[in-house]
Amino acid sequence: MNEGIVTRDHLPMTKWACTRKANDYINETNLTFRQMIDSVHAVAVEKKNKGEELSRFEAIYLDMPQMPPVVKKSFGQYLKERNPKLYEVFGTDEAAYADYYEKNAPYMRPDLRGYELVIDPEVRALGIPNNDIRLLDKAIELMEQGNPDGKTILERYTLKRFATPAEWRNWLNIHRPRMFFTEAGGYLWLVNEKDANDYSVLAAEAVSAQAVAPVPVNNDNLTTDKDNPVVLTARIDTRADGKKEYVLTMKIHPGYHTYARLDPADPYILTTIEMEYPAGVEADGDMIMPPFQPTSNATSYYVDTVEFRQPLKGNGKGEIGAKIRYQACDHSESKLTVTTTVKVTL
Repeated sequence: MNEGIVTRDHLPMTKWACTRKANDYINETNLTFRQMIDSVHAVAVEKKNKGEELSRFEAIYLDMPQMPPVVKKSFGQYLKERNPKLYEVFGTDEAAYADYYEKNAPYMRPDLRGYELVIDPEVRALGIPNNDIRLLDKAIELMEQGNPDGKTILERYTLKRFATPAEWRNWLNIHRPRMFFTEAGGYLWLVNEKDANDYSVLAAEAVSAQAVAPVPVNNDNLTTDKDNPVVLTARIDTRADGKKEYVLTMKIHPGYHTYARLDPADPYILTTIEMEYPAGVEADGDMIMPPFQPTSNATSYYVDTVEFRQPLKGNGKGEIGAKIRYQACDHSESKLTVTTTVKVTL
């Protein structure tokens, strides 16, 4: 379950990210970062050749694998990677992107992961913003006309579940004076009254979503994109000595990173993992952490594909889970924090 949700306050940044200025900024940032890496590496090599003692960070940079050269991306390439579907429509017309977000803002809501704002097609078809209570009136009218979009809208934007239009209309008429729309609370119409909102609906739908889309345990052919920059998979490995390890794989979209370490001055979310074991199984020592990419301060990144390995001991059977909390970012945006549990059967 995500610990935050994108709101329409995010739209100015989204529109800026579709401009040439954003592309130029990212190209320059990538180049500056690479120059910094090369500079520190050169100093570390020189100090090592002289027999001088290296600092902890210099030692890390010295052992870093060779990074590919920085290649500046054209505006078209940048937009195509960022949002291929919109690129097919608007190409490199940055004004068209801004106009798209401006015109459709009233009909937008978060995607399933809460990362990005997407158009609600049923709401846009009605031409009524989702934060306008007239939408609920219109949805009830659609139900009365036998149009299934009415029930879809009502269940999408409220925490009630009624079978008939009459029940919906009675509920709306009773609570209308005390109703308000919240984006941060889940893009819902709620009632400002104690015990008037049935939050169990959210829990039930979350369980249903997990049942429909379980976390896979094989990362073959899994893909990432800017909307879903992190894919998590799990497996059990048997080592040469016969001992087993729980292996959590984090696949990160190109250009994005998660956080291995954080400088106290940086306001991001550190990647953390809490293991969950069945009876008769426990950790056999500390988790083996993957290599990371250092930066100009104490913050360091996980990039590409990394593996967290937890040695196991015991003869128990059942599901082993890793509850992971992380934040994915690139040079233009920071995604909302995600907390999820990835399970595999031992």
